[in-house]
Amino acid sequence: MSKKRKHQILLSGGILATAFLMFGLAACSKPNTFKASKWNTVSEQHPAIHDPSIVMVKGKDNKPHYYVFGTHVTEAESDDLVHWNVPFKSVYENPKKNIILGNFNQNLKVPFKWAGHNDADSTGGYAIWAPDVHYDPNYEWSDGSKGAYLYYFANSSTWRRSVISVAASKSIKGPYSNVKPIVYSGFTKNNATDGSDRNIKYTKTNLPKLIKEGKVSGWSNKWNMPGGNEWNHFYAPNAIDPAVFTDAHDKLWMVYGSWSGGIFILRINPKTGTAIYPNKDGKTKDGRIIDRYFGTKLLGGYHQSGEGPYIMYDKATKYYYLFVTYGGLDYQGGYNMRMWRSKAPNGPYVDAKGQKAPSYKEATGDKINTKYGIKISGNYKLPGMDTSYKSGGHNSAIKTPDGKYFLIYHTRFSYDNNYQLRVHEMLMNKEDWPVNLPFAYTAKKPSKLSETQIHGKYIFYNLGTKTSASDVPRKELTLSPDHKVTGATTGTWKINPKNSTSYYLTIKTPKATYNGVVTSQYDREEKKTGWKIVFSAIGNNNETIWGIK
Repeated sequence: MSKKRKHQILLSGGILATAFLMFGLAACSKPNTFKASKWNTVSEQHPAIHDPSIVMVKGKDNKPHYYVFGTHVTEAESDDLVHWNVPFKSVYENPKKNIILGNFNQNLKVPFKWAGHNDADSTGGYAIWAPDVHYDPNYEWSDGSKGAYLYYFANSSTWRRSVISVAASKSIKGPYSNVKPIVYSGFTKNNATDGSDRNIKYTKTNLPKLIKEGKVSGWSNKWNMPGGNEWNHFYAPNAIDPAVFTDAHDKLWMVYGSWSGGIFILRINPKTGTAIYPNKDGKTKDGRIIDRYFGTKLLGGYHQSGEGPYIMYDKATKYYYLFVTYGGLDYQGGYNMRMWRSKAPNGPYVDAKGQKAPSYKEATGDKINTKYGIKISGNYKLPGMDTSYKSGGHNSAIKTPDGKYFLIYHTRFSYDNNYQLRVHEMLMNKEDWPVNLPFAYTAKKPSKLSETQIHGKYIFYNLGTKTSASDVPRKELTLSPDHKVTGATTGTWKINPKNSTSYYLTIKTPKATYNGVVTSQYDREEKKTGWKIVFSAIGNNNETIWGIK
């Protein structure tokens, strides 16, 4: 694994104290056509794509094709979300002629002036993190033509000196050029250094030009600690993990951030792919920060864990679903995905308890964030597996043309910091929450399911709400024919038809009410593969429960 910059956890100790940063998510692009691949590829089911960002395009056959972009300028493509063609397997491939970004030193010299190449935590190499590709039909090229795939990415040389930039290409495969910086972090009012002898005064960023043009109304003392010699990471975000999406009114937005001041969102100018800054400070109606440069705060702050934000808009439910990953990214860090939703792209976002995503106002300790957000992943060992899934996170999500929802993320394993891509299908419950199914997607079509098939004993997981390095306990639960629940918990259950292959499921216990879906999945993870009846449900206490018959 490539050298990664250490994430300093200032407010908590233990195993998170030296957790590594992980970056970026993806936004679902509008479909567009592309030419057939000419890359030399290797086919894999679970390629090593870090921080996977998924994009869908339509080919000449009018069928959807999928691309995943990841940290270290990695990429994979698929026709079925199961088998992936990987164009190169070495980190960064050839920095002088990379198939995605071309010549690094030439094309990335603007962000490299600030961070990301052979400096501080990236000494001896590069730091190109967490890309997200989005198709923008309104992007204007210098020759007057329109339409581009926009490649958003971050460069970073310390845990706070970062910059998000955008590059453009007329092909999904690149190479991407016309690199423009969007938002910087880690700068100071006065001459100062951070991790090397590089000057981090704000005049080295795009701020002076923006201030001169009237797009940002001057310097803000909130960005620095008193004295102007140190970055205020409690207030301001770390400029990494960009993800761009289109809202219900065809407006572009970029959500971004990691730990530090939290997760922020900015409007994007469709003609340039760069930001539309608020210009002046303010507050949202529900009291959240609007910063003149960084945009509107969605959640987090005061260095609470939370990174890799991603927003998926669904026209069917009219909700914006916000995904964020908590915890530390290594296999002992308890990395886990959380979910909220909103009727507006810039929030407020709420969880299953109806709680607004937390916007911290004081340093209250790391554990507070576990009270918020639906936990949709955790550390667990499936039946028949020798190793546990660990620290799954930094996801993207997509709704395919046939109406299916998918969660795309990377996972680690027991005692192993290597990572693999995973794709899980999500099914919408009757409360319009997408529930994450336990097994990886195989594209095999389930057969009809009857109520009598649902009766019986299940291996049961309650993912809970904690951020923990431990595996979720594996218990047993029974759904009896008289609609009683016994075993790991007690209560009642009922079902209503969703379609021929699945049912809406409600489980009521003394602790909570869980709404989800019961269906069948083909299990290819175990030593004995085959069809399994499974359920997944979200509780009004922010827990996700799984059952495998």
